[in-house]
Amino acid sequence: SGAGKTETCKHLTRYLTAAPLDEGTAAVGAAVKRALVASSPILEAFGNACTLRNDNSSRFGKLLKLHFGGGELCGGKVEVYLLEKCRLARHAAGERSFHSLYQLCAAPAAVRRKLLLGRAAGGEEDEAASLDGFAYLRPEGGEGGRRLAGVDDALSFAETDAAMREMYRVARNATGAAAGNEPASVLDAAALYSPP
Repeated sequence: SGAGKTETCKHLTRYLTAAPLDEGTAAVGAAVKRALVASSPILEAFGNACTLRNDNSSRFGKLLKLHFGGGELCGGKVEVYLLEKCRLARHAAGERSFHSLYQLCAAPAAVRRKLLLGRAAGGEEDEAASLDGFAYLRPEGGEGGRRLAGVDDALSFAETDAAMREMYRVARNATGAAAGNEPASVLDAAALYSPP
């Protein structure tokens, strides 16, 4: 834990997707590159948590397969395994559950309103949802969830939301779906697109 595997994977992905594209494969290659880069914040939000040793610890394993053709990146696949599901329901004092749960509490008011998070937390409409109102965010035997020093959950939500909208656009284009009905948020993207 804390050896730098997650960060190394992000840097390697950025490096491999920075290579110039051949004119004949530019459109497909650019979409593949955007999807690979966008997958990182999504996987981190839904698969990483804060442990006593590491504030961004992967609670799952992932095998990233990159496919090259003619010396260029032309595809990729992420295989995820062994998600630490028990962390969702409980975690030790000083730790946090998956990042996505805290990001939702710090999401814009319109998103929280759609998910009824403001009411569940007892917060005002324009305030970030209180972590105390959610049992899944409280450590085992403890009170209240915690924010991480130096981590802006609202900014992280915006990054995850943008990445999910990018993945929606790439998937929509790959399936030949008509343009329009552009998702306004991650919730809309999930409602508009269901993979074949």
